[in-house]
Amino acid sequence: MIREAAADAVTNATSFPVVRLDPPYTWEVSVVGVSGAQRASFIPCVERVADRTVQWTLDDYKASYRLFQAVAALVNISSDATFG
Repeated sequence: MIREAAADAVTNATSFPVVRLDPPYTWEVSVVGVSGAQRASFIPCVERVADRTVQWTLDDYKASYRLFQAVAALVNISSDATFG
């Protein structure tokens, strides 16, 4: 059953439209604590747009995704007992 479904999915893969997004790529990320947003805003081109929200725009998708990974890593280590 699983093999048949997988074979069907691969056989019909070309019938699905390819999603292509045109640059620029804007990311907006809301985080749990204000300290995470503050630390993420130290990265060049990342702007703090609200207490717990940061945003950035790049023309290169791969670079914008890598920036997302960097923001996520900074936010992960930014837990603050007082401010979250």
